[in-house]
Amino acid sequence: MVVETTVLYIVLACAAARRECGTLEVQFSSADRKRTLVHEERAAPKLSVGYGDATSQMLAKDFGVIPQVKYVLTEDVSDTFLVWVVVDDPSPDVRRRVYEKELDLMSEFENIPFDFNLLPAMGRLPKDIVTGAKVAYLRPE
Repeated sequence: MVVETTVLYIVLACAAARRECGTLEVQFSSADRKRTLVHEERAAPKLSVGYGDATSQMLAKDFGVIPQVKYVLTEDVSDTFLVWVVVDDPSPDVRRRVYEKELDLMSEFENIPFDFNLLPAMGRLPKDIVTGAKVAYLRPE
Protein backbone atom coordinates (compact mmCIF):
# COMPACT_ATOMS: atom_id res chain seq x y z
CA MET A 1 0.00 0.00 0.00
CA VAL A 2 2.85 2.40 0.77
CA VAL A 3 4.43 1.75 -2.64
CA GLU A 4 1.16 2.38 -4.48
CA THR A 5 0.54 5.60 -2.56
CA THR A 6 4.08 6.82 -3.26
CA VAL A 7 3.74 6.05 -6.97
CA LEU A 8 0.40 7.87 -7.06
CA TYR A 9 1.94 10.96 -5.44
CA ILE A 10 4.79 10.95 -7.96
CA VAL A 11 2.45 10.54 -10.94
CA LEU A 12 0.19 13.35 -9.73
CA ALA A 13 3.17 15.63 -9.07
CA CYS A 14 4.53 15.06 -12.59
CA ALA A 15 1.17 15.42 -14.33
CA ALA A 16 0.44 18.57 -16.29
CA ALA A 17 -1.34 21.31 -14.39
CA ARG A 18 -5.08 21.26 -14.92
CA ARG A 19 -6.75 24.21 -16.57
CA GLU A 20 -10.13 25.46 -15.50
CA CYS A 21 -12.72 24.53 -18.09
CA GLY A 22 -16.05 22.82 -18.20
CA THR A 23 -19.08 23.54 -16.06
CA LEU A 24 -18.87 24.87 -12.54
CA GLU A 25 -21.96 24.20 -10.46
CA VAL A 26 -22.64 25.76 -7.08
CA GLN A 27 -25.63 24.54 -5.10
CA PHE A 28 -27.14 26.08 -1.97
CA SER A 29 -29.83 24.27 -0.01
CA SER A 30 -31.98 25.65 2.79
CA ALA A 31 -31.86 24.06 6.23
CA ASP A 32 -35.23 22.37 5.73
CA ARG A 33 -34.16 21.19 2.22
CA LYS A 34 -37.34 22.70 0.70
CA ARG A 35 -35.46 25.28 -1.35
CA THR A 36 -32.42 24.78 -3.52
CA LEU A 37 -30.56 27.37 -5.54
CA VAL A 38 -28.29 26.09 -8.29
CA HIS A 39 -25.90 28.32 -10.22
CA GLU A 40 -24.15 26.92 -13.28
CA GLU A 41 -21.31 28.67 -15.01
CA ARG A 42 -19.32 27.64 -18.05
CA ALA A 43 -15.61 28.29 -17.65
CA ALA A 44 -13.63 28.81 -20.83
CA PRO A 45 -10.30 27.04 -21.17
CA LYS A 46 -7.36 29.20 -20.24
CA LEU A 47 -4.74 29.14 -22.95
CA SER A 48 -1.66 31.26 -23.30
CA VAL A 49 -1.26 33.40 -26.38
CA GLY A 50 2.51 32.86 -26.12
CA TYR A 51 3.88 36.39 -25.96
CA GLY A 52 5.89 35.91 -22.73
CA ASP A 53 9.40 37.18 -22.06
CA ALA A 54 10.30 39.00 -25.27
CA THR A 55 7.13 41.09 -25.11
CA SER A 56 7.68 41.79 -21.41
CA GLN A 57 11.22 42.99 -22.09
CA MET A 58 9.99 45.25 -24.89
CA LEU A 59 7.36 46.76 -22.57
CA ALA A 60 9.97 47.28 -19.84
CA LYS A 61 12.19 49.22 -22.27
CA ASP A 62 9.34 51.33 -23.60
CA PHE A 63 7.71 52.25 -20.29
CA GLY A 64 11.03 52.48 -18.42
CA VAL A 65 11.82 55.77 -20.18
CA ILE A 66 8.96 57.43 -18.27
CA PRO A 67 10.55 58.39 -14.92
CA GLN A 68 7.31 58.09 -12.93
CA VAL A 69 6.74 54.44 -13.93
CA LYS A 70 7.63 52.31 -10.93
CA TYR A 71 6.63 48.82 -12.17
CA VAL A 72 5.41 47.14 -15.32
CA LEU A 73 3.63 43.85 -14.56
CA THR A 74 2.53 41.38 -17.22
CA GLU A 75 0.45 38.26 -17.47
CA ASP A 76 -0.23 36.15 -20.55
CA VAL A 77 -3.73 34.68 -20.11
CA SER A 78 -6.49 33.37 -22.28
CA ASP A 79 -6.44 35.38 -25.50
CA THR A 80 -5.07 38.58 -23.95
CA PHE A 81 -1.70 39.94 -22.86
CA LEU A 82 -2.43 41.84 -19.64
CA VAL A 83 -0.18 44.77 -18.74
CA TRP A 84 -0.29 46.82 -15.54
CA VAL A 85 1.69 50.05 -15.61
CA VAL A 86 2.18 51.24 -12.03
CA VAL A 87 3.16 54.87 -11.46
CA ASP A 88 4.17 56.89 -8.42
CA ASP A 89 2.36 60.04 -9.52
CA PRO A 90 -0.80 59.49 -11.60
CA SER A 91 -1.01 63.18 -12.57
CA PRO A 92 -2.73 64.04 -15.88
CA ASP A 93 0.63 64.66 -17.58
CA VAL A 94 2.03 61.27 -16.50
CA ARG A 95 -1.18 59.47 -17.51
CA ARG A 96 -1.09 61.19 -20.91
CA ARG A 97 2.51 60.00 -21.50
CA VAL A 98 1.61 56.43 -20.50
CA TYR A 99 -1.53 56.41 -22.66
CA GLU A 100 0.43 57.73 -25.66
CA LYS A 101 2.99 54.95 -25.20
CA GLU A 102 0.17 52.36 -24.96
CA LEU A 103 -1.41 53.64 -28.19
CA ASP A 104 1.97 53.57 -29.95
CA LEU A 105 2.52 49.95 -28.86
CA MET A 106 -0.97 48.87 -29.92
CA SER A 107 -0.46 50.51 -33.34
CA GLU A 108 2.99 49.03 -33.82
CA PHE A 109 2.08 45.52 -32.63
CA GLU A 110 -1.47 45.03 -33.89
CA ASN A 111 -1.20 41.24 -33.61
CA ILE A 112 -0.68 41.34 -29.82
CA PRO A 113 -3.99 41.58 -27.93
CA PHE A 114 -2.89 44.04 -25.21
CA ASP A 115 -5.05 44.95 -22.22
CA PHE A 116 -3.35 47.90 -20.52
CA ASN A 117 -4.16 49.07 -17.00
CA LEU A 118 -2.71 52.15 -15.28
CA LEU A 119 -2.52 51.97 -11.49
CA PRO A 120 -1.13 54.20 -8.72
CA ALA A 121 1.66 52.56 -6.69
CA MET A 122 0.52 53.93 -3.30
CA GLY A 123 3.64 52.44 -1.67
CA ARG A 124 2.70 48.86 -2.61
CA LEU A 125 5.00 46.07 -3.76
CA PRO A 126 4.30 44.33 -7.09
CA LYS A 127 3.01 41.18 -5.36
CA ASP A 128 0.48 43.32 -3.47
CA ILE A 129 -0.85 44.89 -6.68
CA VAL A 130 -1.45 41.88 -8.94
CA THR A 131 -0.95 38.30 -7.80
CA GLY A 132 0.41 35.94 -10.41
CA ALA A 133 1.79 38.63 -12.71
CA LYS A 134 5.45 38.79 -13.77
CA VAL A 135 7.47 41.87 -12.96
CA ALA A 136 8.70 43.03 -16.38
CA TYR A 137 10.13 46.33 -15.09
CA LEU A 138 11.16 47.50 -11.63
CA ARG A 139 12.52 51.03 -11.44
CA PRO A 140 15.88 51.12 -9.66
CA GLU A 141 15.70 53.10 -6.43
